[in-house]
Amino acid sequence: MTAKRLPYLLLVLGFLVRLIYILFFHSMDQSIYSDMRNYIQVADQIMAGEWKATHFFQPIGFPYLIYLLKLMTPHWMSWLEAIHLVTATASLYLIWKTVKDSFGEKAALITLIITSLHFNWIIFTSMVLAENLFIFLLSLLAWLSLKLVRNFSLQNAIFWGVAFVAAFLIKGTHIFIVPLFLLGILTWKRLAGLKVVALISVGY
Repeated sequence: MTAKRLPYLLLVLGFLVRLIYILFFHSMDQSIYSDMRNYIQVADQIMAGEWKATHFFQPIGFPYLIYLLKLMTPHWMSWLEAIHLVTATASLYLIWKTVKDSFGEKAALITLIITSLHFNWIIFTSMVLAENLFIFLLSLLAWLSLKLVRNFSLQNAIFWGVAFVAAFLIKGTHIFIVPLFLLGILTWKRLAGLKVVALISVGY
């Protein structure tokens, strides 16, 4: 019973470590510079009704999220911290689940220990940066990729496409995942892979 509970205890640990770091060591408003300042400036300009080509120098999704939070509440940073905490914990679960289904429980447990206590990732939780949400969406994409190759369905293809587009709007550095993933399926499944490639194309 203890062994079965251990992954969930590690998920709770990962959440608590990030929460404690934000509450007692580094809140989001303590560091606003570089990309963080740019995200906020773009959000402020959108609020003022200004749209510029430079807004799309980086993907617009994260500044637009800040804009929506600012519309909702003056305490938007607290809400963003909460979103980061939830999505970071969800990422831990998705990574654990993907590794468990692919490589077994031992590998998944080791991975969960590393990711729960990964210092750089803990820091990202307290920053006005897109990386935390991007990690969540990539984790979701990895989990959906595994589901898709095991169950070739239009529903899974649509979910994969939506997750990819959402990640692209947050941070577009994974753009080459699509051709590599599809090429990998065709190489692995040969002609049978054409079905999942067609489904992804429809879903995308």
